[in-house]
Amino acid sequence: MEDQGQRPQQYAHLIGRLGKDPELRFTKEGKAFTTFSLAVTKSSKRPDGEWDTATTWYEIKSWDVLAENAAECLKKGYSVVCVGKVIEENYEGKTYLKLHADHIGPNLKYGTAEYTPAIRETRPAQPVLQQPALQPNTQYVAAQSI
Repeated sequence: MEDQGQRPQQYAHLIGRLGKDPELRFTKEGKAFTTFSLAVTKSSKRPDGEWDTATTWYEIKSWDVLAENAAECLKKGYSVVCVGKVIEENYEGKTYLKLHADHIGPNLKYGTAEYTPAIRETRPAQPVLQQPALQPNTQYVAAQSI
């Protein structure tokens, strides 16, 4: 699909259900990537008691270890949480929503999961830095996350 227009990226989290099993593929250079469709449904109750629902479909793409793990453990219909950059592409008058995922995990509201750490190649051990001892009568300020 040729991109005929792209808006700025937004970072978001999506909660939805897989529309198909993840498809694991590899680039010519051997880099793993996975794609799958995600249905995000919003429901709201009208004053008359009836429900309105609207479903938006996203194409989710992940890379490397995340792609391999997603392909191994996710299946069509699973409820997941995906975090990443939303990209809105316009092509032939249609808008396509994509998410380049940095994180994917199970939605524990609708099921349970067992976590198994992935065993990967190990890196050489890094030296442990010693923390300086706290000095009496010294005022310390905690670092804040941004």
